[in-house]
Amino acid sequence: MGHWEEDVLIIDTTNLTAGELDGSLLPMSGDGTRIVEPWAFSKDRLTMDRTMTIVDPCYSKPLVR
Repeated sequence: MGHWEEDVLIIDTTNLTAGELDGSLLPMSGDGTRIVEPWAFSKDRLTMDRTMTIVDPCYSKPLVR
């Protein structure tokens, strides 16, 4: 699901299948996994920057990439 917060697009992904996170070999529980990605324009507005936060019961705190 995605929505805009001013100039930032927030993509919130749930209902994933258990497996590995993006080929990194880190486990992902699946149903309990939530990935939040805010996409924001750079200052020159020519590119977009993204931070990925992964919340999963496999980990004691969210992973930020």
